[in-house]
Amino acid sequence: MIASSYVLVFLKKASTCSSRLQLRTLFANANISARMHISNFLENCILHKNLLLGSKIHCYIIVSGFSNDSFLSTKLISLYSDCGNIPMALTVFSFFPITNVYLLNSLIRGYSSNGLHQEAITFFNKNRREGLLPDSYSFSCVLKACASLADLWQGKQLHQLAVQSGFEPDIFVSNSLIFMYSKCGSLEDVVLLFERIPRQDVVSWNTIVSAYALNGFVLEAAKKVSEMIRSGMRVDQVTIISILNFNPVSDIIVREVHGYVLRKGHQSILRIHNALISAYGKCGMVKEARRVFDCLDSKDRVSWNSLIACYAQNGLFKESLQLLREMKVCRLDLDVVTYCGIISSLAQSCHSNEAMVVFMDLMNAGIKPDVVLIASVLPAISGIFCLNYCKEIHGYSF
Repeated sequence: MIASSYVLVFLKKASTCSSRLQLRTLFANANISARMHISNFLENCILHKNLLLGSKIHCYIIVSGFSNDSFLSTKLISLYSDCGNIPMALTVFSFFPITNVYLLNSLIRGYSSNGLHQEAITFFNKNRREGLLPDSYSFSCVLKACASLADLWQGKQLHQLAVQSGFEPDIFVSNSLIFMYSKCGSLEDVVLLFERIPRQDVVSWNTIVSAYALNGFVLEAAKKVSEMIRSGMRVDQVTIISILNFNPVSDIIVREVHGYVLRKGHQSILRIHNALISAYGKCGMVKEARRVFDCLDSKDRVSWNSLIACYAQNGLFKESLQLLREMKVCRLDLDVVTYCGIISSLAQSCHSNEAMVVFMDLMNAGIKPDVVLIASVLPAISGIFCLNYCKEIHGYSF
């Protein structure tokens, strides 16, 4: 195994190579012709999303006779997929002499990670019809793609196929099925599947808790959490965040969860604290939300966005705008979520002019509004009777 520092030095040198010959010479001099060493370099390219260098290593793989290696081809598909180059990932798959399930899974995941969920399902079905048998991971990936589309009909077709293939008892497939039915709003199927699992794991419990909460059955979700604890199952950060994301969530539950986090030593998990800030905000407990924010040793963009939304939801627009200015001073990356909470709250509170000022600030920052933000800002514009603004902003929805 090559030391990580050596890998980084090599990557730096390789990134300056302008031809295949230079790259080939560099590989030869470094004595890294073994496939595991090439794999290490590809892993670094995937980690840093270095498509340029990854493409050069791909060239080396071809000229060195490793192009028929399924292990390296799987890495290449992951590289191109993670960098958003699905056509090239498909090319690697298509030119492989004998495709296997690992290549299939890598490309299905690649389609889904780029938001091409229907394409992932279509690709899965096409290769299955051509005789490439899926495994449990294939079903797990394609069911998650189906969940993203909230397509119950396709989900049931895949469920039937999983049963016929003998994969329904597999815990990963079962959990993915529960997740899919949850996203499709079919709670009856969620409960039936959960009860059929011989030995539920923490993912099974978290998924059914989220399913109840997602579909508005907060009391049932809370009961499931209690049942989960009584069964001896370990409550993890996913469980905690699911509880904090209950809508509505009571201040009593938030305080109890916060106390549990402190007792169990989860203080270092940033995702939990970000969820606490949001939950306190939904309960109108602004001071508590601010206290959690101030106690964080390190804050990410989600931390700032959560507190900005907390202030805005509770009518403290001055404070939310001040936080927005602080983010700019700290040179933090702002995104559409940063602005969405402020603009929607201003619009709902009939502060139309102020909402438009913040929206124009977003536009000047070069941030493209999404559908949610457009839906929030249009009522504000109609409130100030500005038809030209309405037409301009409506254009962003196409």
